[in-house]
Amino acid sequence: MEGRFSLAKKATAMSLAALETSFNFIEIGYLFRTNDSITDDAIEVEWAHIMRDAWSDKLKRIYPSWIFSVPALEPSVSGSPYSLAFFEVR
Repeated sequence: MEGRFSLAKKATAMSLAALETSFNFIEIGYLFRTNDSITDDAIEVEWAHIMRDAWSDKLKRIYPSWIFSVPALEPSVSGSPYSLAFFEVR
């Protein structure tokens, strides 16, 4: 069974780098909000930092010889709610 990334790779005109970036981008507000009319930026910022630290640690354990960047992004940078991105530094 093919994974989501393999299927998307076949179906999109995006570059491989752009597709990878889209899969490695998490919008915090959409993960944890139960009602779009209720927002709390402080909670979203805290979740973004917790998830950033967890992803950084997990990636270091799984791929100890690789270097990853895992920035927590504010809406002014991401164009979305508070977000998290991760990518290999090549």
